[in-house]
Amino acid sequence: MMKSKGREEIEEAKKKAAKAEMDKKKAEKELQEAYATLEEIQANLQEVKLLNAKLLYTNKIFRAKNLTESQKVKVLESFDKATSVKEAKLVYETLNEGLKTKKPVNESMVRGLASKAVGSVETKKPIFEVDSQFARWQVLAGLKNND
Repeated sequence: MMKSKGREEIEEAKKKAAKAEMDKKKAEKELQEAYATLEEIQANLQEVKLLNAKLLYTNKIFRAKNLTESQKVKVLESFDKATSVKEAKLVYETLNEGLKTKKPVNESMVRGLASKAVGSVETKKPIFEVDSQFARWQVLAGLKNND
């Protein structure tokens, strides 16, 4: 009886050890899956940070500078080449210093500089005659008031 009880205990201990080993392998597999998921989330987070940085710096330049369409395209192409947030910031700083601002001309600035008209002013005649159908379409489009 003693020997069979000892054998039963040994068998029971072996079963517990096998179950513990299976639980350990399952936990390790879950841990590896968690690490893989974490790496994927970190990569996505870095990508979102980069896109947000590019958007932020692009908007700052577009608001601070009055750029032509071709200049805007060049700015966007420059930011597309950036592969990290630091590079995007460097591109911003470089472009912010390098781009010339087109200052809008104020009428008050021009008043003192403009030459005065000499002679009589003739009434202006339209360069081209407007077709009645064309004029109607202008009114419908809101481009011209119906006078």
